[in-house]
Amino acid sequence: MVVDYDGRHMVRLTVLAVVCAVVASVVAAPVAAAVDVGTVDGNADAEGDGEADLVTLTIKVRTDNGETVGGADVTVSHSQGTNETRTRANGNTLVDVPRGDDVTIEVDHGDYIRNFPVTVSSVGENEEVVVTMYPRATAQVNVEDESGPVEDAKVTLTKLGRNRVAAEGRTDGNGFWQSDQIEAGTYQVAVVKTGYSRTVTELEVRDLVSTTVTVEETTVQVRVRVVDDHFQSPEPIEGANVAIELGGQTVKQAVTGSNGNTRISVGVNGQYKIRVTKDGYQTVEDEFILGEEGKEFTYRINRERSLSLTAVNNRVLAGESVLVRVKNAYGERVEGATITRNGTEVGSTDAEGELQVSIPDAGTFEISASKDGVTSDGVIVQGQRAATETPTETPTATPTETPTATTTTPENDSVLGLPGFGTVTAALAVLLALAALAVRSRHRS
Repeated sequence: MVVDYDGRHMVRLTVLAVVCAVVASVVAAPVAAAVDVGTVDGNADAEGDGEADLVTLTIKVRTDNGETVGGADVTVSHSQGTNETRTRANGNTLVDVPRGDDVTIEVDHGDYIRNFPVTVSSVGENEEVVVTMYPRATAQVNVEDESGPVEDAKVTLTKLGRNRVAAEGRTDGNGFWQSDQIEAGTYQVAVVKTGYSRTVTELEVRDLVSTTVTVEETTVQVRVRVVDDHFQSPEPIEGANVAIELGGQTVKQAVTGSNGNTRISVGVNGQYKIRVTKDGYQTVEDEFILGEEGKEFTYRINRERSLSLTAVNNRVLAGESVLVRVKNAYGERVEGATITRNGTEVGSTDAEGELQVSIPDAGTFEISASKDGVTSDGVIVQGQRAATETPTETPTATPTETPTATTTTPENDSVLGLPGFGTVTAALAVLLALAALAVRSRHRS
């Protein structure tokens, strides 16, 4: 069987193939020894004589012009190890490999190169493979925009007709990149960098060739919608902050409107992280790769899980109960929440989210609720004793001392504490009073 991995099919006459097969079966062992081909351990044959089950692989190394390449170092890798040999002047060499193995062939020569190894699947009897080599070449690429050199732009070289990247790398601070040695030929040169449109050109690579690629900054719209899907019909969330991050740094951000939507202009061809936040709501993070077309995202977030407990009264008579209610972050009553009083479970809320909690004694009691790993803040309820009547004692009268009369000399010669009367006037007043008393006495008699 003949394998040509570069599209050059070798035609053999049927008669010649038969003759070669016969000759090979007769002289295979001597030939292998002549080219110094390494041997490997194989599976024992059916008779169990211990000989390796090997087949001889013929490797023919040629240039892209069909010329033979002698003196090329050939390395053949397979399941049992590797074989190393060198092509003769006619560009050929023989290698014994395990029957049915997949083998990889690498060829090295000072004047010629091959971008990728050759792989042969399930090697059989009398297998031949042609390995095509090409002259060595190097490509240099300069990347710039309207402002000058562009650093960290990714450059890839793909040889036309093949769907594999032959060489790639990133530009330095001067916008320059150089490939390793590659096959001479025509290549597609693609340059891309976050924030720039992808630019593709063709380049004929011979010996050492240099080219300049100009790139252009471009942005596209990223539309983000944020809704709360707690409700049967998701409700838009206004005021959610949407941040776009690149390399751990926030590059763009915006806030959702009343419809829960926002738009952000983002540089093309990048791998971004998006973060959606709002106080009281769970944070959402996502990653996306942006090409050169806009994207739309809808993020469904909910309020952070929480429980709140309220008590109808904060003061309760000892021995009575207090009604407590438990609600979630949406203000909805929570059924099945575990209620604790001073750390001890006392029951669970009913379908209305309520429970009567007894206050057994006077003192301070902290009541809280928990469910599914979420615990509310505690509420303090004071237990108080009932008021009792106390007899009122009659106060004992305390004797009051009679003040001692004090004789005071009136000022301005006043008598009887009557200001403005002199001594004479006072005497006349006394006489008039005595006369009046005498008159009253006669009338009574």
